[in-house]
Amino acid sequence: MMNLRSIGRASWLPVLISLAACSSEETGPQAGAELRVSVPAFISSVRSVDLSALTATLELNGESRTMTRSGDVWSTTVSVAANSTHTLSLSWSETVRGRALPLGQYSTSVSVGESAQTVVIASEDYNSEGFDLDGDGVSNLQERALSTNPFLDNTLAGAVDVVIPRLPEDSAAPTLDGRIASSEWRYAVTADSSGASLLINNLMFEEDQGADQADGVPKSRWSAIHDGTYLYLLVVADDNGTRRYDSDDAWDDDNLNIYLDGGYSHTSSYNADGQDNDIHLLIPLLNESGAPNDSSNSGRFHTGVNSSTEFNTSGSKPDFAFSNAKESSGEQGARGNQMDVYEFRISLDRLGISGGGQLGIDLHLDDDDNGGERDSKWAWFHPSGSASDSSLTNDNTYSNPTFMARAALEN
Repeated sequence: MMNLRSIGRASWLPVLISLAACSSEETGPQAGAELRVSVPAFISSVRSVDLSALTATLELNGESRTMTRSGDVWSTTVSVAANSTHTLSLSWSETVRGRALPLGQYSTSVSVGESAQTVVIASEDYNSEGFDLDGDGVSNLQERALSTNPFLDNTLAGAVDVVIPRLPEDSAAPTLDGRIASSEWRYAVTADSSGASLLINNLMFEEDQGADQADGVPKSRWSAIHDGTYLYLLVVADDNGTRRYDSDDAWDDDNLNIYLDGGYSHTSSYNADGQDNDIHLLIPLLNESGAPNDSSNSGRFHTGVNSSTEFNTSGSKPDFAFSNAKESSGEQGARGNQMDVYEFRISLDRLGISGGGQLGIDLHLDDDDNGGERDSKWAWFHPSGSASDSSLTNDNTYSNPTFMARAALEN
């Protein structure tokens, strides 16, 4: 129940609005100059909705204000002119993983005279079906009732290997400085669709028995998030050997391989769809002076032999940036080693995708502890090789994008 009361003629004065959205029984106005509402039944009846994470927003004549909560009641102060008509809407949203998820809204036009104007609002008067953030035909409120992801098309939920979340609008994007700030990566994905951690621990091959640990042992990990403009990647590598930068070929030093298939065309050769957005980037941990590497013009990185050639080491690179750090994260690895950090950003436009889009992805690490050729290569998604494989034949992603995982970006 909502009551608008004006006092005086043709002047702006405080009003009281009381609302009981769970029923249509009329109640009288209360003293005071505020609007008071409680959670409507169509929301409170959904068990998956976190009632403590709800926000009520009043919009009066185009002016929006977030209401203050006290217990189970939200309130705000408003004023209206006597003998006038006003547009009013009341919206409810829930904060889910740092993001505001609209659940329902009631809108009406209210004429206020000399005495209180009563507006009856029942739960069924709210519009909840019109709010479908991921555009899959299932409303946000229905998604919460079904415990499905309201930020991802339900047709993709069971089809992709990993879902990359969207950064909340009020959160700062990660700073590419080679240092891990928990607040920067708190919303990033850390597990695949099956719940397995994103570990780079598949031993693809080793040369001269140079791997410093067995296949499958937790070694390194990655995370990802996007903000609608950029894809951000974090790789944290546990390396108990000396870091090397003595080779002409990046893959023979300590090096990160990033594989991306924009749009997930999933063809068996790079850029076979003509879109020029299948990318293989090789990013050594150290630059040619042995210092931590970054994407400045003096930095060191390469594109793979089959990759889109737009990225190169000369000129400005507005769509691509990274920063590495040798043993500077302050985080201890599984074997007590301090971790190496790779932070990376690439334009979603460059990949030809946006929120709700798909891409192929995999991350590999080359490890070199004693100089010369690399000792081993590790992957997240590419399958492991046999223990005796030293022929380097178990290395397919650089030439065949179908070896990449399928990922989806949240809307």
